[in-house]
Amino acid sequence: MTPGLVYKPLPNDVPTIRLLLIAAPTGGAYDDGIVCTTVAVPLNDPTALRQMPYRALSYSWRDKACLTDLTGPESDNFGALVPPATIVCDGLKTQIPQTLNLALWRLRQRFTTPRVWVDYLCINQADDDEKTSQVSLMSDIYALADEVVVWLGESTPGLNTLQFEWHGDDRDYDFIGHYIRCFSKWEASAPVSSVSLFSPRSIDRPEINEDARENPYPPEVLTGPFVLEDRLARPSPTSGVLGIFCLFRLLFRSDSWPIRFHGGDLSILSTGQRSWSKMIDDMIWALSERPWWKRTWVVQECVLAKRAVVYCGGMSAPWDMFAGGAQAYLRKMAQQDLLRSSETNPLLVLSKMILQIEAPRKLVTTGSGMRLVHVLRQFHSRQATDSRDKVFGLLGLVGRGASYTITPNYQLTAPEVFIQAAVQILQEDQGLALLLGPRTLYKHPSIPNSPGTRLLPFLASQLRRSIDIPSWCVNWEDMPTESERLRLQCLDLYAADGSQPSTPVYLHAKPRGFILQLNVYPIGEIDAVEDALLPERGYGRLRSAAANIISRVLRTRPELQELDICRHICADVVHDSLSRSLDDRESYRRCCENDSTAINFFMRDETTKINRKTAFGPGIMRQSYIPPPETTAGRNSVYYAMEAMAGGRRVFYSRIAGGNVGIGPPDIKPGDLICIVPGLSVPLVLRRTDARFCVGNPVSKLCGEGPTPEPGICNTRHERCYVLVGDVYVPGVMDGQLMAMSPKLFTAFLV
Repeated sequence: MTPGLVYKPLPNDVPTIRLLLIAAPTGGAYDDGIVCTTVAVPLNDPTALRQMPYRALSYSWRDKACLTDLTGPESDNFGALVPPATIVCDGLKTQIPQTLNLALWRLRQRFTTPRVWVDYLCINQADDDEKTSQVSLMSDIYALADEVVVWLGESTPGLNTLQFEWHGDDRDYDFIGHYIRCFSKWEASAPVSSVSLFSPRSIDRPEINEDARENPYPPEVLTGPFVLEDRLARPSPTSGVLGIFCLFRLLFRSDSWPIRFHGGDLSILSTGQRSWSKMIDDMIWALSERPWWKRTWVVQECVLAKRAVVYCGGMSAPWDMFAGGAQAYLRKMAQQDLLRSSETNPLLVLSKMILQIEAPRKLVTTGSGMRLVHVLRQFHSRQATDSRDKVFGLLGLVGRGASYTITPNYQLTAPEVFIQAAVQILQEDQGLALLLGPRTLYKHPSIPNSPGTRLLPFLASQLRRSIDIPSWCVNWEDMPTESERLRLQCLDLYAADGSQPSTPVYLHAKPRGFILQLNVYPIGEIDAVEDALLPERGYGRLRSAAANIISRVLRTRPELQELDICRHICADVVHDSLSRSLDDRESYRRCCENDSTAINFFMRDETTKINRKTAFGPGIMRQSYIPPPETTAGRNSVYYAMEAMAGGRRVFYSRIAGGNVGIGPPDIKPGDLICIVPGLSVPLVLRRTDARFCVGNPVSKLCGEGPTPEPGICNTRHERCYVLVGDVYVPGVMDGQLMAMSPKLFTAFLV
């Protein structure tokens, strides 16, 4: 139960939710505490919903530093500890997280009583039965809301009263013009006191409509573009956040507006441009680190929304404006000269996070859905206070026509939820895609959750899995590498099994553990592995790592070709240089003979040449060498493929690959067995383990073509038991070449 609140039970026969009614501030004073009441509304009654339209709040309960104690102090988005806020709900005082209090403050209006659905206050968090029931309604709650408010938190330390509403259309032009003129004057070193982002005709306060009820904000809340605010006339946190919104608006529909205030891709940069651009980049990093982008539940909340609006403090804009801007920027980056770009591009990071949500959002709007395994893979890196929500929080994105029977049930433990999800995926999808991906990637809880942070192999091998589940299940608590999600989407480019159908797969269930029985073609072993993992990202780091591997291979196998080795490090995949995105499965394809030129461009080291500059005047530098577009496009096509298909993985060597390099998961070891599995497009790596006894284990068929025997009981000792390590790329077998040799099939038991 939320501390201080008393909930009336909701009816069990009709799907019903509580809505929060936020009272107007007393006497118009916006610093008054929040006062609200709850009212029950049937969710399946269209008439009631038309009479009581509501907004649903999508937010993160707490910062990642304080996720477990919901009543103690929390860390705000600026590194300061703030106590929980006290509000009055249904006549009782209760404490809520400060981030929620600020969101309610922003949603409160002066003359009306907005209706909002907020999980923290509208669900009795102490009642597992009600929680299970309400969680099953979450997809409908957000789909039926008039608007979903994506709350990223306050834009600057403290609570300012600025209110800026972006629309994503022509109404933004006046705003954009003022911002660009402000930057241009500042760039020209005009005195800050004489530079105003807004028209001087409203120096004292904004214009108020004749009918004050059309403007819900009191006079002390500054609204609209005609506001004087000196902080926005120079590099500052406030002008930085405003610059982010302006930047995405211009990327969304650039028209004829130049984007000079963010010049990371310009060959000529003045001192003013560099300073202002760095300020915006710093704020983009800060915005991308907000907890909202890392939480599991917010995904379906945004994806299912009819209309989503992003709020950052007093600034708001349609989600579509951010999604359109992110898509445009990724199209632009596909042609960007990576040698002149920073390896850590905050705008690229934020754009990818936006489009990760936008992709399923487009599917939902077209009436399509996603399979459960694809949903869980897409958002595997998201966090949840309760690890069970890594599954429950994404069920609303599964296609309506799917027949999965898994439902939120908080009586189950996390291992039980993960195993249940795995069995459901194998049964309903009638495929083995669940077995793809690394299984023994460990992450110590004390290590910060930053991209690229991984344990050293000798440390990883000493850590046990955080929960006890079979290796063929996916532990959704694990944190995958950043490129893993995209790599898994591209594995259908191969056909190592010769496009054979899956043979029968059986489950040996409790009471002595879960064993998966399947047929495999053993084709060889791992002979040796590289000590270091390939870098996860960074053009220079990946190119250097590839060059070092190629040099070592050629010393022992001089008959091999440099181009072929590099091609295999890319897993025989390139990115389409004409693609409209960097984060789309359709943007990647298999290599062909014409890609040799692109590989040559990638392997050519022009760092010194690229970095040489010529001065044109005080504070202005121009690159003395700009490569031709075909050179840039060629090496980008190789780099983006290597980043997606090999980033964070390990190079290995095997006789089955003819001495050439293969690419596998981080935990592969010499002696691991490489197998082709009917029904899987890529080989798997298995590691031999101790025999297992089945003592009264029920056996049932999960998937695959073949006879379905009557359910039985197993009382057998299984010798060929293996731990699943992950999937691998092996040169010379990825298109079914070995299937023509009729390899021997044998039964393996995955534990």
